[in-house]
Amino acid sequence: FVLYERSVAEPIWPMSLWRDRVASSGNIVSLALGVTTMGIAAYLLVYIQGVIGASATVSGFIIMAMSASGPVGALTAGQFMLRVSYRATASAGAAIYIVGSIMMSLLDAQTGFAWVMASCLLMGLGIGMNNNTYLVAVQSESAWNQRGIATSALMFSRILGQAMGAAAFGGVLNASLSPFLASGEDLATKIMTPAGRAALPPDSAAAIISGFDHALHVIFLILVALSIFVITIGLMLPKGRGIRK
Repeated sequence: FVLYERSVAEPIWPMSLWRDRVASSGNIVSLALGVTTMGIAAYLLVYIQGVIGASATVSGFIIMAMSASGPVGALTAGQFMLRVSYRATASAGAAIYIVGSIMMSLLDAQTGFAWVMASCLLMGLGIGMNNNTYLVAVQSESAWNQRGIATSALMFSRILGQAMGAAAFGGVLNASLSPFLASGEDLATKIMTPAGRAALPPDSAAAIISGFDHALHVIFLILVALSIFVITIGLMLPKGRGIRK
């Protein structure tokens, strides 16, 4: 793909975008945020229902908190960028994202719903700030003839990250639960519904819940690592560059 893109007159994804620090940083961060989004949307629900034992309604409200705080983060980033640099705005959003991911990594079966919702709110706020910051930065810093390509590459990176996150985190979960998968039963359905949990022997239910707890905490720790990676990339943005500078 790289060789082909370098040989054609009008490439779909010009390699020159990777030589620009703002565009390359935006693509890398979008990839990481895509992975994070899938980790929360697909696997936090499993933790809330399967480990904590909450209903689907409660888990839906908690995930909705992240969805609601994302636009607030984007709006906040817009106000920040009018006053400070892209670097400062992205780093502030990443710092909030780090706090939320650490809170999520501290979840256990006795965690209150307020803590879970607060972690989602913070992660949604931080992700929203980063998404908008890099979108504006990439569009502003790209030449007019490459602005559309740069924007679409940013969106593609996020979608690619979501696909990678779904595959990688699914592999982590299946690997951790492999001792319970020999029978071919649908453990997720059983453990996530009250009727399914009640049908399991107490010892088996406790072992399966413990397996889910361990596997999902591995995923949450990966999200912490990704948040640190995102702030590292943000700090590498050029100093002083912003909407008014």
